Amino acid sequence: MFDTEKFGRYISGLRKSADMTQSELGDRVGVTRQAISKYERGESFPDVSILSEIASAFSVTLEALIASGGPTDGEARILEGAARGEAVRAEKGEDIVSLAPLLKPSLLSRLSESFDRQGIDISNVLNLAEYLNETDSRRLAASVTFNNIADMDVVLLEKLLPVVGPYASYTIFEKVLNGELDLSYLDIVYPYTGMPVELIENAVVNGVLDESALDIIRRHNYNNEMRVILGYIPEIFTCPKCGENLKHFYPQRCKCGHKLPIENNVGDFMGTSGDKMPSDRSSAEYILQKTSGRGVLLCSAGIGAESIRPMLQSSDLNLIIASGDIGELRDIETKLHHMSSGQIIFVRMDTNEPNIAANALDAVVGFSDLPEKLLHKLLREGGVAISDGRVTYENN
Repeated sequence: MFDTEKFGRYISGLRKSADMTQSELGDRVGVTRQAISKYERGESFPDVSILSEIASAFSVTLEALIASGGPTDGEARILEGAARGEAVRAEKGEDIVSLAPLLKPSLLSRLSESFDRQGIDISNVLNLAEYLNETDSRRLAASVTFNNIADMDVVLLEKLLPVVGPYASYTIFEKVLNGELDLSYLDIVYPYTGMPVELIENAVVNGVLDESALDIIRRHNYNNEMRVILGYIPEIFTCPKCGENLKHFYPQRCKCGHKLPIENNVGDFMGTSGDKMPSDRSSAEYILQKTSGRGVLLCSAGIGAESIRPMLQSSDLNLIIASGDIGELRDIETKLHHMSSGQIIFVRMDTNEPNIAANALDAVVGFSDLPEKLLHKLLREGGVAISDGRVTYENN
């Protein structure tokens, strides 16, 4: 990869050997002293149109000047051809990507045209799109190939999808249907396709996709519903990796790159260990009286499906069912799965350090040993903690 710092040190050495000031070199090639200073520090790179003039000023070949930056063969051919005003084309997308910060958009546009015919791998598109205008970005996106999609970093893929448009999402979805990619990719592409739910339902009914595909769609659709109803994106949980608030009732990827693992509709906030939460029973009737609308309740899985079922039937409450025991969560999820319209999420987390955003909850249900300091942090004003059918704490 071309190294502007090496290139700058080479120019600086040539200038000093020639006993030439930065101003004198600037005058020779038609730029300011400040520009020469930035070239020598590696902070910027000359326009390719003056590379030949710089080489001539020191009586070195253009090839030697460009080689000082340690380019690949492909990068060297691009820079040499552009410096001579020749028609240039790239054989590898990686060469264009690495040179993109150094080249004018007009030159990048000409280089990227070659990929209209041969295609450019999706992993290169985002970096190039940053330096191209909207028209060129669209044209580039239309020539995308997906040869290395399975090896691609999913965080980068999620950034790419809005750039390359629904075509890419449908192509990836087809690979999921064909078994080339696992079902987790549906979770990534669904928000960007606008594909009919019936398409996924038919794939499940016909045995092409696992039933967990329906859970993925339900989570995304419920997040959208919550955003429309509330008028904003709620922040209920915190990221186990960096501690920042996570957006949505069903959390998606954090800005740090961490994504909450969800398997069999159960999210895991702890990773590999955790203490089982207490199994007190609580009064669903009292909770329904105290909380109305789209309140958010944190419930221990230990209170059982029978205590949780009336909450789902009688209100629009959003329930977070938590436990340190993954088996307990999966058991209760199985019992309640067909009742929930979307307002219930199952999460494995540590009771002592729950990944819940501050002031996110209307009620905490079934956790008898949580300290008041933690309850005060988790509950909104007026929120309550309930255990054994009675209020044990009220956040006034």
